[in-house]
Amino acid sequence: MISRPIPTRAIVDAGLKSLSTDSGMPELKGRNDIAYHPGGDEHGILTTTNNSAVTLEIGDRLEFIPSHIDTTINLHDYYYAHRHGILEAIWPVATRGKVQ
Repeated sequence: MISRPIPTRAIVDAGLKSLSTDSGMPELKGRNDIAYHPGGDEHGILTTTNNSAVTLEIGDRLEFIPSHIDTTINLHDYYYAHRHGILEAIWPVATRGKVQ
């Protein structure tokens, strides 16, 4: 998370260039009390579903579950595979930008 301009809103550096929204909004992993909204190409906006304060801190690393994985994968050059907080592999997205 990069900013919390007001207690009920947080800004993340994951916008439309990072997360596809063509099949719905991505979900913040493990947090059904927080909703994602696009904030442009570079940023996303998080709000709580019950209008309470967002309980995230600046610098927190967040995991999102995209609504449509195919179009989300195509937005990235590499995918970082991790399990239990350990980086296990880096996979290049060989077909990125290959639509003709």
